[in-house]
Amino acid sequence: MCTQSDRRRRGLFRYRDSSLQSWPTIAASALVIILLVVTLSGSGFTDAKQTPDYCRAGLCPVGTQHIACNGSNRFGKSCSRPMLVKMTPKYVNLLLNYHNSKRNRLACGAMRRFASASSMQKLRWNDELAHLAEYNAKSCNFEHDECHNTFRFPYTGQSIGMKWFHGMNLTTTQVVRDLMRKWYLEHKLTKQRDLDQFEVNQQSLAIGHFTQMIHADTTEIGCALVRFYKHHNNLRFLHYYLVCNYSEGNIENRPVYRKGKRCSRCKNGCTRGKYRCLCRDWNTL
Repeated sequence: MCTQSDRRRRGLFRYRDSSLQSWPTIAASALVIILLVVTLSGSGFTDAKQTPDYCRAGLCPVGTQHIACNGSNRFGKSCSRPMLVKMTPKYVNLLLNYHNSKRNRLACGAMRRFASASSMQKLRWNDELAHLAEYNAKSCNFEHDECHNTFRFPYTGQSIGMKWFHGMNLTTTQVVRDLMRKWYLEHKLTKQRDLDQFEVNQQSLAIGHFTQMIHADTTEIGCALVRFYKHHNNLRFLHYYLVCNYSEGNIENRPVYRKGKRCSRCKNGCTRGKYRCLCRDWNTL
C-alpha cells in the first residue's frame, strides 16, 4: 500500500444565473480534507453492466459517500418535466474546446497578468466522469455531491452552474457557453500568487471555477446537463443545470500550474495545431 497525505480542496464552487436575478459566486462550506491514497484495483468505466464498485472502502474520504454508491440515477423529486441533454459530439466538443482554448491562452502567456505555463495538459473527454456527473445533475438540486472519485482518479474536482430564465429564447449551446464564461471570468479576481500556491480561503472561494479550468495536471473531464422547469413568483422558468467533473481538483498548498516556457516540462512536447501551448497527448503520438 502506498500512502500519501495531501490537504486538498475539492472543486466546491458554483454559480447561479437568472434573467431576472443574479447572484455572485456562492461560497460552499469549507471541506478541507486529508486523503490517504491507497492502491485500488479495478477497471475503468465501460457500461452499466460492468459498473465499478463505487461503495468500495478507500475510494472516498472518510465520512463521505460516493454519489453512485447505492445512489439513484433517476431524476429527483424536485425535477419538473426534466430532460437529460444528451452529450452529443457537438456538446462534447463545445466543452472541450472552450476549456482547452482558455488553458492554451494562459499557457502561451497571452493572459497579461499571468505567467506562461510549462506543462499545461490538453483535456480529453471521460465517459465515466460524465456518467457520475449525471447522478448530481439529475437531482436538480444545486449543490455539490460529497464524492465522485474513480479508481483511476482518486482526487477529482467538480464545478457546477445553473441558469434559469423566463420569456427568453436561448439555445442549449448559448446556455452552456455562458455558464463556462462565468467560470472563466473569475480570472479577473485572480492574482498570480493565487496560482503559485492554491490556498483555501475566501479568495479561493471566489476563483475556484477558474483555477479548476486551468489546473495544469487535469487531463480529463466529463459533464452532464439537465433541463427542467420550476416556478418563481408564479412564473415558470426553464432551468439548465450543468455539472462537470475533472480528473483532478484544486489541491491546497500546491501550484495550480508551474510557471515556465510553454511545454518545457511536457513529456512529449507541444500539441500541434491550435493548442500549441498545451502538452501533446500520448494518444496522438
